[in-house]
Amino acid sequence: MAGMRFWRSQRVAGSLLVSCVGFSLVSPLTWVLQTGRLYRAAPKAFHEDWWLWVPIVSTVAGMLSIRCCQKKRIEGTVSSTTSAEQETSSLVMSWSLVIVWLAFFCDYVLMFMAIPIFPTLGKNDVMTGCLFSAKACFQILSAPLMTKWVDHYGKFMLLGGLLAETISSVIFMLTHEYGTWLCARAISGVASAAIMSSGLSHLSKRHTKSEERAVVMGCATTGILSGTCIGPVMGGILHEISPSLPFLTLAVLETAVIMLILLFLPTLKGEQTSGGGEGASTCELLQNRDVLRFLGILVVTNFGCGCVEGTIARHLHLKFGLSAGAQGRFYLLLAVSSVIFSAMSGDLGNRLGRIKVIRFGLLLQGISTLMGASPSIITSAIAFCITGVGIGLIDGATPSLLGDTVTKHFGETGRIYVMSNTCVQLGFLFGPMMGNIIVASLGYGVCCMIAGSLMIWYSAHLGRYVRHVE
Repeated sequence: MAGMRFWRSQRVAGSLLVSCVGFSLVSPLTWVLQTGRLYRAAPKAFHEDWWLWVPIVSTVAGMLSIRCCQKKRIEGTVSSTTSAEQETSSLVMSWSLVIVWLAFFCDYVLMFMAIPIFPTLGKNDVMTGCLFSAKACFQILSAPLMTKWVDHYGKFMLLGGLLAETISSVIFMLTHEYGTWLCARAISGVASAAIMSSGLSHLSKRHTKSEERAVVMGCATTGILSGTCIGPVMGGILHEISPSLPFLTLAVLETAVIMLILLFLPTLKGEQTSGGGEGASTCELLQNRDVLRFLGILVVTNFGCGCVEGTIARHLHLKFGLSAGAQGRFYLLLAVSSVIFSAMSGDLGNRLGRIKVIRFGLLLQGISTLMGASPSIITSAIAFCITGVGIGLIDGATPSLLGDTVTKHFGETGRIYVMSNTCVQLGFLFGPMMGNIIVASLGYGVCCMIAGSLMIWYSAHLGRYVRHVE
């Protein structure tokens, strides 16, 4: 009976429907990737491929809209006053989720929009690499400052982060010099640290029930993955029209989100500027073995993902002769599957257990990474799609698991989300670096073997503690 109720759940049914639609749209790409006909010219390709982009964006946006507008079930008989209060509370939650989702989306669009644009500066690989990594470096360096502010200035951190990111977008739009862009990239790193930590902290404080928190954070994470998916495409297409247009478009969107924050985002208890209790310190959090273990999930999975994503473009070009446009479509396989399964991760975690879902995601990502060095383009495409499933499950379920663990041991604190964001950036910073070193010395196959084995080992390592935590 429990199994039947699970499959009859509206959220799961909707997520499965989106999965079917996404699979039907993406599966034909596995056999057309080699043609090199895709993205002949960016504006032309955008119009010709409307059948692909419109359904994908619509299905994901529709699923999130249904979740945002969904009212909590009121059990038993309640008075009309109580019912009205319940609807108001649900509506506030909806605005919180929508605004945080948009903030995450803007942050990662700016981060990945740079992929097709930065090489146009004409600098060497080392200087271009420094430009890419500046955001992650400053995001990590600003973490100690964010831990002091996140519990008392959450709403203002989110607002200030978006303001700083809008300024960096305007700098990118008005100039085309390496030094200025490096400075703007550093500003966006500090802004990103504020946005990510304060956004997750706000949702954690707004949704105190564990089951609610899991679903909401899974949905919020789809904003990150959607930005990862749309950023390079948006940057490439709009840059073909005008070099400043991508950044102008994003600056307008960020300004609109700032207005939504000012008008609709509530200020929660603990986010006022009063200097109340400080809660657990960063050192106290790091001394807890459960916290360290779960932060390790983010380091391992993003390190493994960075190893592969930082080297697979060269592999696809040398092994299969894929053009840059075809490689972009290849990345779409990972992005779409990760968005869908991130949205499902909250429901799956509530029913099966979050650690089990994360372990399964790590196992999928590890096995698919081992398959990634296959001599077959079809096998590589399937493996990359499965990697996206693993990433979605892990990124969607881990924030709520961290929040529940810290609340259990220390009480509510937003510092854990600063630390989790730092772990993600550490993985993305060192993953591509180590991946390129391994590929240059030992080959792409060895790189996949090391990264995949690491994730499978960590999945087994977490199995020892499932009973202890859940």
